[in-house]
Amino acid sequence: MAQLADLLDALERVGDQAGRPVSAHLDPALNDAAKAAVALGLTESVSALTGAALGAELRRLALRATLDAHYARRPDDRPHVAEVALFLAAARKLPVADRPDLPAILRGMADAMGADVDPETLLAATVGHLAISGSAA
Repeated sequence: MAQLADLLDALERVGDQAGRPVSAHLDPALNDAAKAAVALGLTESVSALTGAALGAELRRLALRATLDAHYARRPDDRPHVAEVALFLAAARKLPVADRPDLPAILRGMADAMGADVDPETLLAATVGHLAISGSAA
């Protein structure tokens, strides 16, 4: 937990200090895309874009680690994969999200697909299953 606290503390300080040059190896296609974004005026520089992306990924990792620590202490708080998939369907305004039987269908599909299924895969498989079975309305 101390290392997670150090990560969160460092993220709180982002932007408080002048930047320092670092060396990083980027996939050539990513570098080309970043240069194109600069040329389009979408970002200030490749460095600014790289820093912003690194910061966003570090925040995502910190959130994941915080949630994992919480769920380790309180496993009953972790939502079922079907609940997360249901949220995704609603957030994306998918037509199937309005189905009153969708929670039960998602739970059944999750059970059939196994414990390692992720919400994205579960939702895609369920939407596909409903389309194939002709009950996606």
